[in-house]
Amino acid sequence: MGKNECSDLFNKFYEVKCTNNDQAKMELKRLQRIGSGEVFFEGDEKYAMPLWNLHLSQCYVCTKNSIWRGEELIYPAYKLEIKAHHSMPQEIKEDFCEASQICLISPRGSAALARLCIQKLCKILGGHGEKIDSDIALLVKNGLNSKYQKMLDSVRVIGNECVHPGKLDFRDDHDTAKMLLSIINLLVEELIEQPQKLEALYQKLPEGKRLAIEKRDKKE
Repeated sequence: MGKNECSDLFNKFYEVKCTNNDQAKMELKRLQRIGSGEVFFEGDEKYAMPLWNLHLSQCYVCTKNSIWRGEELIYPAYKLEIKAHHSMPQEIKEDFCEASQICLISPRGSAALARLCIQKLCKILGGHGEKIDSDIALLVKNGLNSKYQKMLDSVRVIGNECVHPGKLDFRDDHDTAKMLLSIINLLVEELIEQPQKLEALYQKLPEGKRLAIEKRDKKE
């Protein structure tokens, strides 16, 4: 039901309230059910009951049909398009794709899966794969840039808070959930793909040059 229809129903409720208390109660109950987003039948007729809060529409351009619950589009289902980075390891990609698919309907679940991605990413980068906090500390000790540490800890903390009710109200925070997924893609770009590209470029140097560089570095 659109805003104009709700407004008309409210006006009708106040008109009826002055003349028929029972009907006013029925109208108020109907408004409460509509406001909650419930889709419901009303009436006693088996095949002719009015259906509230569910609407069909057809696009003027593509002529395809849509189903709406109130003002919420429920068909075709809208999916968030945050694709996994092409260099993302396979053991992370499955969790990432699931987190992307549920980001709009369950930001908390998406954030929790993002945290799992970070746990697996830390292990790939050289952590032990047991405690994310310890793995991040180990990576920092081994030279991880502080900006990447902040990214890892952001996903770690937010994802962890989302699985503990009452610690973080994250039920409707789609933007933060999307940001966590974007951070994971950025970490894959910076910490996996770029080093691979640099290593591939380095390996193209003549062998004698590479040996000389390695000998120089050992002296230092």
